[in-house]
Amino acid sequence: MRKIQIIFLMLIITGLSSCSDVNSKQRSIPEKISISIPTEERGNNQEYTFNYSECIDGVIQITKMAGDFKKYGFADSNRNIITEPIYDDSKFYIGATSASSSFNEGLAPVKSSDKWGYIDLEGNVRIDFTFDDAWCFSEGLAPVCLNKKYGYINREGNVIIDYTYTFSYDFHKGVAVVEADGKYGFINRNGDWLIKPEYEYVDFGRFDYEWTNNNVVRIQKDGLWGAIKILDGKVEIIAEPKYNKLYPYKEHKARFIISYNDTDRVIIGYIDEYGVEIQKWDGTGE
Repeated sequence: MRKIQIIFLMLIITGLSSCSDVNSKQRSIPEKISISIPTEERGNNQEYTFNYSECIDGVIQITKMAGDFKKYGFADSNRNIITEPIYDDSKFYIGATSASSSFNEGLAPVKSSDKWGYIDLEGNVRIDFTFDDAWCFSEGLAPVCLNKKYGYINREGNVIIDYTYTFSYDFHKGVAVVEADGKYGFINRNGDWLIKPEYEYVDFGRFDYEWTNNNVVRIQKDGLWGAIKILDGKVEIIAEPKYNKLYPYKEHKARFIISYNDTDRVIIGYIDEYGVEIQKWDGTGE
Protein backbone atom coordinates (compact mmCIF):
# COMPACT_ATOMS: atom_id res chain seq x y z
CA MET A 1 0.00 0.00 0.00
CA ARG A 2 1.43 3.30 -1.10
CA LYS A 3 2.14 5.68 1.78
CA ILE A 4 2.48 9.43 2.01
CA GLN A 5 4.39 11.38 4.57
CA ILE A 6 2.24 13.69 6.66
CA ILE A 7 3.87 16.42 8.68
CA PHE A 8 2.08 17.40 11.86
CA LEU A 9 2.61 21.07 12.66
CA MET A 10 1.67 22.44 16.04
CA LEU A 11 0.73 26.05 16.57
CA ILE A 12 1.85 26.62 20.16
CA ILE A 13 -0.46 28.91 22.03
CA THR A 14 0.37 31.10 24.98
CA GLY A 15 -0.94 30.78 28.48
CA LEU A 16 -1.31 27.00 28.65
CA SER A 17 0.52 26.78 31.96
CA SER A 18 -2.16 28.90 33.61
CA CYS A 19 -4.84 26.25 33.07
CA SER A 20 -5.61 23.69 35.72
CA ASP A 21 -4.61 20.07 35.11
CA VAL A 22 -7.57 17.76 34.47
CA ASN A 23 -5.91 14.60 33.19
CA SER A 24 -2.87 12.53 34.11
CA LYS A 25 -2.31 10.56 30.91
CA GLN A 26 1.30 10.43 29.80
CA ARG A 27 0.82 10.65 26.04
CA SER A 28 1.45 14.28 25.14
CA ILE A 29 1.02 16.49 22.11
CA PRO A 30 4.27 16.42 20.13
CA GLU A 31 5.99 19.56 19.00
CA LYS A 32 6.31 18.07 15.51
CA ILE A 33 6.05 14.50 14.25
CA SER A 34 5.95 12.72 10.92
CA ILE A 35 3.87 9.60 10.25
CA SER A 36 2.76 7.56 7.28
CA ILE A 37 -0.93 7.38 6.36
CA PRO A 38 -2.46 5.38 3.48
CA THR A 39 -3.40 7.55 0.51
CA GLU A 40 -6.87 5.97 0.57
CA GLU A 41 -7.53 7.79 3.85
CA ARG A 42 -7.14 11.19 2.22
CA GLY A 43 -7.52 10.67 -1.49
CA ASN A 44 -4.84 13.29 -2.20
CA ASN A 45 -1.49 14.44 -0.91
CA GLN A 46 -2.64 17.38 1.18
CA GLU A 47 -0.68 18.11 4.31
CA TYR A 48 -2.38 17.90 7.68
CA THR A 49 -2.11 20.85 10.02
CA PHE A 50 -2.88 20.69 13.73
CA ASN A 51 -4.41 23.76 15.37
CA TYR A 52 -4.79 24.10 19.11
CA SER A 53 -7.40 26.20 20.85
CA GLU A 54 -7.03 28.26 23.97
CA CYS A 55 -7.27 26.30 27.19
CA ILE A 56 -10.82 26.43 28.55
CA ASP A 57 -11.56 24.89 31.95
CA GLY A 58 -8.36 22.85 31.68
CA VAL A 59 -9.17 21.51 28.20
CA ILE A 60 -7.62 22.26 24.80
CA GLN A 61 -9.39 21.34 21.57
CA ILE A 62 -7.18 19.86 18.86
CA THR A 63 -8.23 20.37 15.24
CA LYS A 64 -6.67 18.22 12.53
CA MET A 65 -7.12 19.91 9.14
CA ALA A 66 -6.41 19.48 5.45
CA GLY A 67 -8.55 21.58 3.14
CA ASP A 68 -12.19 21.03 4.09
CA PHE A 69 -11.25 17.92 6.08
CA LYS A 70 -11.42 18.43 9.86
CA LYS A 71 -11.27 16.14 12.85
CA TYR A 72 -11.45 17.09 16.53
CA GLY A 73 -9.87 15.81 19.72
CA PHE A 74 -8.90 17.10 23.16
CA ALA A 75 -5.87 17.52 25.41
CA ASP A 76 -5.44 18.72 28.97
CA SER A 77 -3.60 21.81 30.18
CA ASN A 78 -0.27 19.93 30.27
CA ARG A 79 -0.75 18.95 26.61
CA ASN A 80 -1.48 15.33 27.54
CA ILE A 81 -3.89 13.89 25.00
CA ILE A 82 -7.39 13.09 26.26
CA THR A 83 -8.48 11.75 22.88
CA GLU A 84 -6.89 11.84 19.45
CA PRO A 85 -8.54 14.07 16.81
CA ILE A 86 -10.94 11.45 15.45
CA TYR A 87 -14.32 13.14 15.86
CA ASP A 88 -16.32 14.99 13.22
CA ASP A 89 -17.63 17.75 15.50
CA SER A 90 -17.87 18.95 19.09
CA LYS A 91 -19.56 21.66 21.14
CA PHE A 92 -16.27 23.24 22.27
CA TYR A 93 -16.82 26.97 21.96
CA ILE A 94 -14.80 30.17 22.22
CA GLY A 95 -16.62 33.46 21.70
CA ALA A 96 -15.82 37.10 22.21
CA THR A 97 -16.77 37.15 25.89
CA SER A 98 -17.63 33.55 26.74
CA ALA A 99 -16.30 30.06 26.19
CA SER A 100 -17.04 26.43 27.01
CA SER A 101 -14.86 23.33 26.95
CA SER A 102 -18.14 21.38 26.51
CA PHE A 103 -17.04 18.99 29.29
CA ASN A 104 -19.89 20.10 31.54
CA GLU A 105 -20.19 17.79 34.53
CA GLY A 106 -17.33 15.67 33.17
CA LEU A 107 -18.94 14.63 29.86
CA ALA A 108 -18.65 16.22 26.41
CA PRO A 109 -20.80 15.66 23.30
CA VAL A 110 -18.85 14.65 20.19
CA LYS A 111 -19.92 13.55 16.72
CA SER A 112 -18.81 10.43 14.88
CA SER A 113 -20.25 9.06 11.62
CA ASP A 114 -23.23 11.44 11.67
CA LYS A 115 -24.23 10.53 15.23
CA TRP A 116 -23.53 12.19 18.57
CA GLY A 117 -22.41 10.57 21.81
CA TYR A 118 -20.49 11.56 24.94
CA ILE A 119 -16.92 11.06 26.12
CA ASP A 120 -15.38 11.64 29.54
CA LEU A 121 -12.16 13.39 30.56
CA GLU A 122 -10.25 10.13 30.06
CA GLY A 123 -11.39 9.96 26.44
CA ASN A 124 -13.68 6.99 27.11
CA VAL A 125 -17.02 6.79 25.32
CA ARG A 126 -19.58 7.00 28.11
CA ILE A 127 -22.78 7.34 26.08
CA ASP A 128 -22.97 5.65 22.68
CA PHE A 129 -23.26 7.48 19.37
CA THR A 130 -27.00 7.26 18.82
CA PHE A 131 -28.23 10.88 18.68
CA ASP A 132 -28.83 13.19 15.73
CA ASP A 133 -27.74 16.12 17.92
CA ALA A 134 -26.50 16.47 21.49
CA TRP A 135 -25.67 19.33 23.83
CA CYS A 136 -23.85 19.80 27.11
CA PHE A 137 -25.02 18.58 30.48
CA SER A 138 -26.53 20.97 33.00
CA GLU A 139 -27.96 19.95 36.35
CA GLY A 140 -27.52 16.30 35.40
CA LEU A 141 -29.52 16.47 32.15
CA ALA A 142 -28.56 17.12 28.53
CA PRO A 143 -30.72 18.04 25.52
CA VAL A 144 -30.50 15.45 22.73
CA CYS A 145 -32.26 14.97 19.40
CA LEU A 146 -33.58 11.85 17.71
CA ASN A 147 -35.72 11.81 14.57
CA LYS A 148 -35.98 15.63 14.58
CA LYS A 149 -37.39 15.78 18.13
CA TYR A 150 -35.55 16.86 21.28
CA GLY A 151 -35.69 15.42 24.77
CA TYR A 152 -33.33 15.01 27.73
CA ILE A 153 -31.04 12.23 28.95
CA ASN A 154 -29.19 11.70 32.22
CA ARG A 155 -25.49 10.91 32.65
CA GLU A 156 -26.17 7.20 32.13
CA GLY A 157 -27.73 7.92 28.74
CA ASN A 158 -31.26 7.11 29.87
CA VAL A 159 -34.09 9.18 28.42
CA ILE A 160 -35.59 11.19 31.28
CA ILE A 161 -37.82 13.55 29.28
CA ASP A 162 -39.14 12.05 26.06
CA TYR A 163 -38.43 13.30 22.54
CA THR A 164 -41.22 15.85 22.23
CA TYR A 165 -39.82 19.26 21.36
CA THR A 166 -38.68 21.10 18.26
CA PHE A 167 -35.69 22.29 20.29
CA SER A 168 -34.69 22.22 23.95
CA TYR A 169 -32.26 24.29 26.00
CA ASP A 170 -30.14 23.74 29.12
CA PHE A 171 -31.69 23.44 32.55
CA HIS A 172 -31.07 26.30 34.96
CA LYS A 173 -32.42 26.40 38.50
CA GLY A 174 -34.58 23.40 37.67
CA VAL A 175 -36.21 25.02 34.63
CA ALA A 176 -35.64 24.67 30.88
CA VAL A 177 -36.95 26.57 27.88
CA VAL A 178 -38.28 24.38 25.07
CA GLU A 179 -39.72 25.07 21.63
CA ALA A 180 -42.85 23.30 20.39
CA ASP A 181 -45.11 24.13 17.44
CA GLY A 182 -43.21 27.34 16.76
CA LYS A 183 -43.69 28.73 20.29
CA TYR A 184 -41.59 28.70 23.45
CA GLY A 185 -42.56 27.46 26.89
CA PHE A 186 -41.02 26.37 30.19
CA ILE A 187 -40.77 22.89 31.75
CA ASN A 188 -39.47 21.44 35.02
CA ARG A 189 -37.16 18.45 35.47
CA ASN A 190 -40.09 16.05 35.20
CA GLY A 191 -41.07 17.46 31.82
CA ASP A 192 -44.20 19.07 33.26
CA TRP A 193 -45.27 22.37 31.74
CA LEU A 194 -44.69 25.39 33.96
CA ILE A 195 -45.81 27.64 31.11
CA LYS A 196 -47.13 26.03 27.94
CA PRO A 197 -45.67 27.28 24.64
CA GLU A 198 -47.12 30.73 24.01
CA TYR A 199 -44.13 32.99 23.40
CA GLU A 200 -42.79 33.97 20.00
CA TYR A 201 -39.27 34.48 21.27
CA VAL A 202 -37.20 34.01 24.41
CA ASP A 203 -34.07 36.12 24.87
CA PHE A 204 -31.53 34.75 27.35
CA GLY A 205 -29.30 37.81 27.08
CA ARG A 206 -25.92 38.01 25.43
CA PHE A 207 -24.16 34.66 25.94
CA ASP A 208 -26.98 33.64 28.33
CA TYR A 209 -25.88 36.33 30.81
CA GLU A 210 -29.37 37.22 32.08
CA TRP A 211 -30.39 33.57 32.32
CA THR A 212 -27.40 32.40 34.33
CA ASN A 213 -26.58 35.54 36.32
CA ASN A 214 -29.90 37.28 36.94
CA ASN A 215 -32.21 34.25 36.59
CA VAL A 216 -34.27 36.34 34.17
CA VAL A 217 -35.30 35.83 30.55
CA ARG A 218 -37.12 38.29 28.32
CA ILE A 219 -40.14 36.95 26.45
CA GLN A 220 -42.09 38.19 23.44
CA LYS A 221 -45.81 37.71 22.85
CA ASP A 222 -47.94 39.39 20.18
CA GLY A 223 -44.94 41.54 19.33
CA LEU A 224 -44.57 42.95 22.86
CA TRP A 225 -41.89 42.21 25.44
CA GLY A 226 -41.98 41.15 29.07
CA ALA A 227 -39.79 39.22 31.51
CA ILE A 228 -39.85 35.98 33.48
CA LYS A 229 -37.80 35.13 36.56
CA ILE A 230 -36.65 31.56 37.28
CA LEU A 231 -35.90 30.24 40.74
CA ASP A 232 -35.91 26.82 42.43
CA GLY A 233 -37.84 25.00 39.73
CA LYS A 234 -40.49 27.67 39.37
CA VAL A 235 -41.17 30.55 37.00
CA GLU A 236 -42.75 33.91 37.72
CA ILE A 237 -43.91 36.44 35.14
CA ILE A 238 -42.43 39.61 36.60
CA ALA A 239 -43.36 41.83 33.67
CA GLU A 240 -46.28 41.07 31.38
CA PRO A 241 -45.50 41.51 27.67
CA LYS A 242 -46.49 45.16 27.24
CA TYR A 243 -43.27 46.86 26.15
CA ASN A 244 -42.45 47.65 22.53
CA LYS A 245 -38.81 47.23 23.45
CA LEU A 246 -37.19 45.68 26.50
CA TYR A 247 -33.41 45.80 26.43
CA PRO A 248 -30.99 43.36 28.10
CA TYR A 249 -30.47 43.72 31.82
CA LYS A 250 -27.45 45.71 32.86
CA GLU A 251 -26.53 46.40 36.48
CA HIS A 252 -29.78 44.74 37.61
CA LYS A 253 -32.14 46.83 35.52
CA ALA A 254 -33.53 46.75 31.99
CA ARG A 255 -34.54 49.72 29.85
CA PHE A 256 -37.99 49.68 28.26
CA ILE A 257 -39.86 51.71 25.64
CA ILE A 258 -43.61 52.01 25.23
CA SER A 259 -44.86 53.52 21.98
CA TYR A 260 -48.41 54.69 21.31
CA ASN A 261 -49.46 54.05 17.72
CA ASP A 262 -52.20 56.67 17.68
CA THR A 263 -49.85 59.44 18.83
CA ASP A 264 -46.16 60.23 18.77
CA ARG A 265 -45.95 59.76 22.52
CA VAL A 266 -43.16 57.53 23.85
CA ILE A 267 -42.60 56.40 27.43
CA ILE A 268 -39.09 55.33 28.47
CA GLY A 269 -38.03 53.80 31.75
CA TYR A 270 -36.38 50.93 33.63
CA ILE A 271 -37.60 47.81 35.40
CA ASP A 272 -35.62 45.96 38.05
CA GLU A 273 -35.08 42.20 38.37
CA TYR A 274 -38.53 41.87 39.91
CA GLY A 275 -40.30 43.71 37.11
CA VAL A 276 -40.93 46.87 39.13
CA GLU A 277 -40.81 50.07 37.08
CA ILE A 278 -38.19 52.00 39.03
CA GLN A 279 -37.92 54.89 36.57
CA LYS A 280 -40.25 56.22 33.90
CA TRP A 281 -40.47 59.42 31.88
CA ASP A 282 -41.97 60.91 28.75
CA GLY A 283 -39.44 60.23 26.02
CA THR A 284 -41.32 61.87 23.17
CA GLY A 285 -38.82 63.45 20.82
CA GLU A 286 -35.78 61.64 22.26
